[in-house]
Amino acid sequence: MSTPTDDEKPRKRSAAEIQAELEATRADLGRTVDQLAYRVDPRAHAQAAKEKVVTTVSEQAEQAKEKANALVEDVKGRSTAVVDDVKAGNPRTIAIVGGAVAAVVAAIVLGARRGR
Repeated sequence: MSTPTDDEKPRKRSAAEIQAELEATRADLGRTVDQLAYRVDPRAHAQAAKEKVVTTVSEQAEQAKEKANALVEDVKGRSTAVVDDVKAGNPRTIAIVGGAVAAVVAAIVLGARRGR
């Protein structure tokens, strides 16, 4: 059996070093316990899931709002173009608008007759 060399012998630690190591170990253990407690806490998971859903729904609502605003602007632009064409006397546009008006009137009349 060989005797340990000076490099292999454990270094003697002071009481302060041991105390500091114990405090660091306690702090690590405390963090670990907190993490484990969070992992098994259903309320924490429910709250995290709720926050994720709220964030996702808010983002989707904002995207839908932006798309709706873009669609409204598109419709406004097209409506303005149709009105300008009608004012200019474009026969094709007048015929399309007239057909649309006739279809709406027919739908109202048919709906009224079926309601009797």
